[in-house]
Amino acid sequence: MDFKDIRKGCFVSVVGRLRNNKYVGNDGNERYVVEVVAGRLQPYAPAERAV
Repeated sequence: MDFKDIRKGCFVSVVGRLRNNKYVGNDGNERYVVEVVAGRLQPYAPAERAV
């Protein structure tokens, strides 16, 4: 995988899974986080749409 072609604003295709986590913050409230765990990342060029 070569990341040199990926720049800010580029479309990318991400294949992986979502990981849900729960923790207690410093204020005592439960917090929930959803993380994206990428297994594969590649540049994505969408097909041009007909107008």
